[in-house]
Amino acid sequence: MKKLFISILVFILLPGGVYLFRKKQTVQASAPPGSQAVSSKTPQFIDLLESDISTAQKQLLTQTLPVNGTVKATESTTVKAKVSGDIKHVFVKEGEAVKAGQALAQIDTTELDSRVAEREANLKQALAQLAIAERSLNNNKALVEKGFISTSALETSQDTLNANRAQVNAIQQQLVQARKTLKDATVSSPLNGVVTEKLVSTGDKASLDMKLFTVIQPNSLEFEAALNPQDAARLEPGTPIQLSAPGVQPVNSTINRINAAVNSVSRTVSIYAAVPAGSSFKSGQFAGGLIRLARKAEAIVVPMDALRDEGGRQVLYVLSKGSQGEVLQLQAVKPGIRGELSDGQIAVEVTGVESGVRLIGKNLGPLRTGVPVRINAASSSKTVQ
Repeated sequence: MKKLFISILVFILLPGGVYLFRKKQTVQASAPPGSQAVSSKTPQFIDLLESDISTAQKQLLTQTLPVNGTVKATESTTVKAKVSGDIKHVFVKEGEAVKAGQALAQIDTTELDSRVAEREANLKQALAQLAIAERSLNNNKALVEKGFISTSALETSQDTLNANRAQVNAIQQQLVQARKTLKDATVSSPLNGVVTEKLVSTGDKASLDMKLFTVIQPNSLEFEAALNPQDAARLEPGTPIQLSAPGVQPVNSTINRINAAVNSVSRTVSIYAAVPAGSSFKSGQFAGGLIRLARKAEAIVVPMDALRDEGGRQVLYVLSKGSQGEVLQLQAVKPGIRGELSDGQIAVEVTGVESGVRLIGKNLGPLRTGVPVRINAASSSKTVQ
């Protein structure tokens, strides 16, 4: 009975197995010969743009020294309160141009007006007393001549007159000071310039020597940078420098001053360069400077971004000939001076690579070496980018 059951089961399943086997054979026969081999052997490429490629070439390199610093106004002033009191009016805002002597703010003068009036009244009274003393002295002189009074009385009249004169002089000085204080209640600009800071508003309380405004002369700007003493020793007044900042057109200038002392805190030496009038630089703005030093001819140069640090070595990604075209390889180099080319591009001198070698001129991150490269552009390669 068991053998009969197995025979029936085999008879039922056998046609299905035969069908599946034949279908598999048909599918394999329909596939192109060697398709799996071709897929596994498809070469891998690194796709690059022609703009990513540069060529190492001998060029004239001007050695440069990049520095960072601040633009400052050589003519600036802090306007402080010369009297205390409430700010009654503020006449200007930040960014407004002002002239020397122009009123910037007004401090309340109620008390100061009263003080001036008091000094004027005191002076008027003192002058009246002085006039009385002068008449008394003249009368006593006549009486002494006639023998009606003694000379001691005349001397007393003279002393009284002298005291009244001294009192008049003292009150006059007090009046001059009171009027000056009243004038100082009007806060004025000491120079022609632009208001860069307004630190008070109407109703504020101003105390003596309180900072109220800052006024600068915008056409008297200079660039200041701090250098280490070794770099500063390579410079001298008249050394060319290009000043730049984000959103500002670069301008050319020269170093006009070098501090003779090292800063005791930062251990740096400050250099100064005039900012040409009419530029878009602003006082207080951070800026960069590119100092042009010596020139070197026939230097093999590459873009600054082409250099990479690999395990403490400075290397380039270069393109070498391979069986499938150009292949990416690492080339160890020794960087030299950094400088500027004739077209203004920043490059670095290298040794260890020959002139004419094509290389990756941009920082594209880590790339696989030994892999063929495809250049996807029609334009020619650039020397330095």
